[in-house]
Amino acid sequence: MSRQDEVREDLKRLIGEILARKRSPHKPQDIADSTSLMRDLGIDSLDVLQLAAVVEKKYGIRFSEQETRGLDEFGTLASAVLRRLDAGG
Repeated sequence: MSRQDEVREDLKRLIGEILARKRSPHKPQDIADSTSLMRDLGIDSLDVLQLAAVVEKKYGIRFSEQETRGLDEFGTLASAVLRRLDAGG
């Protein structure tokens, strides 16, 4: 499995933990790049901020405040994480 695939699966797992906590009917395996975390999955903005914080800590990366606000689609989140990892943080 490539690093990209590993990161994407890990992000889906983290989102799945939020979905389970919210008792959402959505499953991580149903998440596509175009899936909106808030609109499609019902994750609120506080959950997105907490997810970003967990991801930053886990991977030793930092998102700008503006970038964090734009992390609503799964594909955007995955790309931002991979971009930061490629850039070294």
